[in-house]
Amino acid sequence: MAAIQKNNSYEAVIIGMTSEGNGVARIDGFAVFIPNTAIGDRVKFKAVKVLAHYGYGIVEEILTPSPDRIENDGIDKLDIEFPGPPSRST
Repeated sequence: MAAIQKNNSYEAVIIGMTSEGNGVARIDGFAVFIPNTAIGDRVKFKAVKVLAHYGYGIVEEILTPSPDRIENDGIDKLDIEFPGPPSRST
């Protein structure tokens, strides 16, 4: 049985990102993918799809924003820096 149930709300911290840009949280080891989040966000989310080993959620509220978030003209945006390719010394 999954650690979460569809249509229930949960709180979690985003601990990673998928290659598609969804945040990854874990509830009792159960992975939940949540779009529009950043690593470090503490969110309240609603479980919208629950499978045997993972699920999907949608943000209901950002309880504590990640330090990677910035506010620009009253609009909350993600400002995530990705490292560039390693430099080569010749």
